[in-house]
Amino acid sequence: MAFPLTAAIKFATKKEVPVHKQSIWYYMGGICMLFVVLQLVTGLLLMVHYVPSFDGAYQSVMAINNKIPFGWLIRSMHSWGANLFIATLVIHMFSTYFMKAYRSPRELTWFSGLGLIGLAMVFGFTGYLLPMDEMAFFASKVGVDVAGEAPFIGELVANFVRGGEEIGQGTINRFFLIHVCALPAALMGALGLHLLLIQIHGISEPEYFKKLSIKKYEKFFPDFIMNDMFVWGGVTLLFLAIVCLSGSCSYWY
Repeated sequence: MAFPLTAAIKFATKKEVPVHKQSIWYYMGGICMLFVVLQLVTGLLLMVHYVPSFDGAYQSVMAINNKIPFGWLIRSMHSWGANLFIATLVIHMFSTYFMKAYRSPRELTWFSGLGLIGLAMVFGFTGYLLPMDEMAFFASKVGVDVAGEAPFIGELVANFVRGGEEIGQGTINRFFLIHVCALPAALMGALGLHLLLIQIHGISEPEYFKKLSIKKYEKFFPDFIMNDMFVWGGVTLLFLAIVCLSGSCSYWY
């Protein structure tokens, strides 16, 4: 069965986006999507040379940084991309909150977005240990020990996450599999649900905009998409400038 491209374009052409003084916040979701793609691409490239072992992880990361052509660039892009992805998600969440876009009928859209932020945090935590340098080791140890202080099930959870009493090869195995298998699958599912809910309920409008007698809208395709692509281009250039000017990163998130 051929992909119904004509139907998709027709749907996108019919969809309209409100134009008002707060319209800039509508682009934050697209920027988050851009960072998701960047993280997936750079993460796959890093996996080619990364060795998920207690003794070999640090050496493989150093080899990526110092011996692999442009390895430092890919690693730095992955690190900075993780930080900027979470920062953009937080900005997106607060803009949604202050625009009151969480209200009926968009409650599920709001909760699916909160779920995406939670997944992003777990991505950062599991990826922090993977370089296996001194700071990554002790920071992960503190994080797991804090979880172990939870009443009743804390110690059980901590031992399961560590794969034993102390951080070792079992911990690397668990964190690596969660980081590259379980979390990406969960992210794609949550992101798909989030986008589906946005399509079902449409883009929210501020209260003052709803009361206007004359309202301005633009077509989602091609007008809003073209503007979104310009934003993506600008963000990508700024992102590459930050990565290149910062030099080689210290940690792989």
